[in-house]
Amino acid sequence: MPTTPKSEKESRLFNAAEALVEAALLDAGTASQKELASKLEALQISFDNKLNTVIQTQKASDLNFDNKINTLNQHLVELKKDMSMISSSIQEENKQKALERALSMTDLRSFYYYFNQETQKNSADLAKNVIKWFMFDHGYYLPDASLAQTYRNVTDEETNAFRDKFKAQIQFLIKRRPRLEKESNGRFCIWYS
Repeated sequence: MPTTPKSEKESRLFNAAEALVEAALLDAGTASQKELASKLEALQISFDNKLNTVIQTQKASDLNFDNKINTLNQHLVELKKDMSMISSSIQEENKQKALERALSMTDLRSFYYYFNQETQKNSADLAKNVIKWFMFDHGYYLPDASLAQTYRNVTDEETNAFRDKFKAQIQFLIKRRPRLEKESNGRFCIWYS
C-alpha cells in the first residue's frame, strides 16, 4: 500500500522504491510468482524500515533544533533583564551625581522669600532640603510663602509666584523640570520627575 511522501528525503526513497517495483515487474516473466512476491515483500520491509529511520532522524533533529531555539530565547530574556537592570542602575547613578552637584550649588539663582508674613528666608536653604529628599525618591511639601513681605494673608497669586520661581530654581539646579502636585490636603508637593 503506497504512502504519501512527507519530505524531500521521503519522496526520493518513495521514487526509488517505485522504480524497484517496476523493475521487478518487468523481470516477472523470468522469475516465479512466489520469488517475486518474496522479493517485493523484502523490498517493502526494507523501504518501511529506511523510511521510519529517516522520519525518526528528522523528528529528533526538529526536537533538537526547537530545544536550541528555546534555550536561545531564554538567554535573550535573561540578557534583556540584565540590560534593563544595568540601564536602571546607570540612570540612578547619574541622577544621584546630578543631585549631589545641585546640592553644592543651591546658592545659584537663590532668592529671598517670606514665610509667615514676616520671616525672611533664602531659597537656597529650601532647595537643599528639597534636593536631599529627591535623593531618597521623596517629594517635599512647599511652604505657603510669598516673594514680598505682607501683613495680611498671602493670596493664591502670591504663593503661585513663589512656587513658580522656586520650581525654576530647582529646574536650573537639577537640569530637569520637577513635578509640582497639589495633594488632597491642599498643600503643594514638589517631586523629582
